[in-house]
Amino acid sequence: MEQEYLKRIKTPINLEMKPLASKKTFKRKTDQKLYEGDLFLSALEKHRGFYCFDKHGKRYDTESFAKFLFHSGQDISLLIGGSYGLHEKLLDDSQGLISLSDMEFTHELSRLMLWSRFTGQIAYKIITHFTSYEKSES
Repeated sequence: MEQEYLKRIKTPINLEMKPLASKKTFKRKTDQKLYEGDLFLSALEKHRGFYCFDKHGKRYDTESFAKFLFHSGQDISLLIGGSYGLHEKLLDDSQGLISLSDMEFTHELSRLMLWSRFTGQIAYKIITHFTSYEKSES
């Protein structure tokens, strides 16, 4: 279903999804989060900033999230943690935390919710904002 959403997205920003497969499981949650955090860090490009999804993060409405993405001025990565969330080091090293809700969701559902926004109003808001921005530049 995620690939279907990716095909529908038409925005002036480039969107790419890179799910990371955790090939190991650990008995302790902290060990699992540390392992998955290392996977994220090894997959991130060195120059790219990243934001983490966390229930304690900043909450955006659709329009302000679209503006945030449009005005970030750089390539950014948006990280969604695994079953136990993200390791504290990732949260601390991120450029910021973003919240989808006060509720906790599985990482699969979180990805789906995020992608559905990109195909819906966020895509519309980014395109509208981009078009008006281009007109004001001329």
